Amino acid sequence: MQPTYKPVLHEQADAELKQLTDQERDKISDVIMDVCETRSPTTHEKVKHLAGQDNAFRIRAGQIRAVGVLDKPMIKIVKIGHRNGVYSDIDEMLVNRLS
Repeated sequence: MQPTYKPVLHEQADAELKQLTDQERDKISDVIMDVCETRSPTTHEKVKHLAGQDNAFRIRAGQIRAVGVLDKPMIKIVKIGHRNGVYSDIDEMLVNRLS
């Protein structure tokens, strides 16, 4: 199936993805692609809006989270990591990685 949205990884998110185990990397990549193939990605069962953020959301795959922003026709993935650390300094990180 052709993705409805194109996933675009920020260079730092790409580096964070490479630090994961092969299994974690495959799992989050598969979920990101599934979200991109959804007509309305923010309504996908693995997606949840981030409180306090206008257009940011998280994609969940087990203990791994990807923070993304919908920028039609792209989904920009700005951070990837374990759930216990991925949200630290989220406000500053979003400003820095989206500018």
